[in-house]
Amino acid sequence: MPSIGEPFFFSAEAERTLWDVSFPESAALVFGRESVGLAADVRARFNHRLVRIPMADPALRSLNLSTAVAVALYEALRPRHRR
Repeated sequence: MPSIGEPFFFSAEAERTLWDVSFPESAALVFGRESVGLAADVRARFNHRLVRIPMADPALRSLNLSTAVAVALYEALRPRHRR
């Protein structure tokens, strides 16, 4: 994975939100399956790299995988256009 970029693993269980992360130029955004998310062993191994998308009500998760990817990718790319 180092050749792809610095990994960020998206999980609803993450402590920090994508607003708390400064994504580097070469970031690899990793998502789990839509039905179950990231595997427990992946979340445990990369706990320090977990990121979540903030929701108005954290008890209600209503984003499908493609929408979550679009939101995360947009946020990762957005700072590059502020220059």
